[in-house]
Amino acid sequence: MTLATHSGHGIYQTYKLALYIYALRKLSNSYEYGTQENLLRMQGPDGGFHTGYDRAGTYAGTLENAETTSILIMALNSTSTFRLFPTLALPPWILYVFIGFAGAAVAAVIIVLMLETRRKGQGPVGPTA
Repeated sequence: MTLATHSGHGIYQTYKLALYIYALRKLSNSYEYGTQENLLRMQGPDGGFHTGYDRAGTYAGTLENAETTSILIMALNSTSTFRLFPTLALPPWILYVFIGFAGAAVAAVIIVLMLETRRKGQGPVGPTA
């Protein structure tokens, strides 16, 4: 990933990549595949995230800190890659239409059940011999 995260010494700042992912997800509701894997590679054995990485994608002797870790957690929580399928961006009116159809179907079933119960409760109609 070639972002403006280079610090000038061959080390890229991890928190800048995390902020990029977070902003991209929140502002455009899109996701760039592969960036999450880059962030997860920065996690140290004790769970914290390293502050920098080099071109090879290793954390290159950088230290872990709480600020970088918290920013990465926010960025990773904003992504939807933990689901089997990506979230569909449906306009709200489609959801309202489906809710309306579902409500009408439930109302129709209730009316049919009430009519059937009322019909069964009555005796035979007409003269009986």
